[in-house]
Amino acid sequence: MTLFANVILPLALPNRTYTFAVPDELTSVVKIGLRVEVPFGKAKLYSGIIEQVHSNVPNYKVKEIIAVLDELPLVSGLDCAVLLCHFGRSTVGCFARQYETE
Repeated sequence: MTLFANVILPLALPNRTYTFAVPDELTSVVKIGLRVEVPFGKAKLYSGIIEQVHSNVPNYKVKEIIAVLDELPLVSGLDCAVLLCHFGRSTVGCFARQYETE
């Protein structure tokens, strides 16, 4: 079964999360709260935070997660943080920007 991950990216764009396929070699390690490296657009790479892991196949072509950057989830209570961003004046992407790698 193919897994997918909804990832919060450090972008101030209207989408709340973006869906990426989880490669077979990463299925045993992906979990909510981990940072992952993903391709975005034609040539950019971003680190983002996994918000959800699921098996719902999107009806559009998705790119694959490149790497998992953490062994343990970087954030806990992610749902609370997302709600704070949603109801506050900040975007979810602005929240994720705090956890970007340099």
